[in-house]
Amino acid sequence: AWPKIAREIPDAHLFLIGMRHDRNNPKLKKFGRSVEALVGSSGAADRIHFSGYVPNVAEYLKAADLFLFPSRIEGMPNAMLEAMACGVPVVTNPFIGFSPDLGRPDEHFVLADHHPEAIAKAAVDVLMDSRLQQRLSQNARDWIVQTMDIEKTLDRYAALYREMASIAPKG
Repeated sequence: AWPKIAREIPDAHLFLIGMRHDRNNPKLKKFGRSVEALVGSSGAADRIHFSGYVPNVAEYLKAADLFLFPSRIEGMPNAMLEAMACGVPVVTNPFIGFSPDLGRPDEHFVLADHHPEAIAKAAVDVLMDSRLQQRLSQNARDWIVQTMDIEKTLDRYAALYREMASIAPKG
């Protein structure tokens, strides 16, 4: 998706936050090599930045105009939720493990097909439309505050435990 985004938005930069890959893990090493090859062939390698580990991810998120979250399999995608909590518009795709607990497409985030062209188009659409950016940003942040607040999460766990206790065999 990056080459198309880079062509459409000449001042766009791609920041990849976190460790690049573990050189001791063969699968991650292979993944790292494939990422490096994609960077080299992107036509905009000078606008791709690898941060390595950073302790202040929220600062990077708050400075971002968009958070891309293309994935195939996830549990609860904390990185996506963190971006939404920071008010960053999110473009993602349906993935194995995708849950309605992540919010509503087109209200809290943009849901694109899993093809690079579709992800790139969705990203460019968001980046070129400041009103859409603002709406997604505000809606996502509000939704996170309303549904993922620690007190509300603890209340949901307590209700779940009460329900489980009520159906447990007595003895």
